[in-house]
Amino acid sequence: MSFEEKMIQMLTNIQENQQAMWVELKTLKADQQAMWDELRALKADQQAMWGELRALKSEMQTMKSEMQSMQAEMQIMKADQQNMQNVQQQMLERLDRLEQGQADLRLEMNERFDRVDGRLEFLETCINEAAKDAYLSITRHEKEYHQAV
Repeated sequence: MSFEEKMIQMLTNIQENQQAMWVELKTLKADQQAMWDELRALKADQQAMWGELRALKSEMQTMKSEMQSMQAEMQIMKADQQNMQNVQQQMLERLDRLEQGQADLRLEMNERFDRVDGRLEFLETCINEAAKDAYLSITRHEKEYHQAV
């Protein structure tokens, strides 16, 4: 092969290589553009995630505030429960005193009834004795009257 043919061949190879490089360059540029698009999409996703993160953080703060409010309400409820237990204990103590007072009153009333029963028995005995005496006296006066007549 002659020098010219070699040069033409070399130039043809260079042109083919150059053509292949241009194709490769276009492919690389397309890949680069796709990567930039993907990067923009990733940045948009990142921005969306940051927005969601801020929303979650705000929601977490709200939940934390609600939880603190609930804890305060629980403390109030515990105090109310303690007060109710104290009042209930006082009521039970009063009820115990009342029941003891009733028992004492029943005992006293039973003693009084026993005394009244004793007095009534005494009065009944006295009335019976007086009635017996009156009967005997009447019968004696009747005998005396019949003897005198």
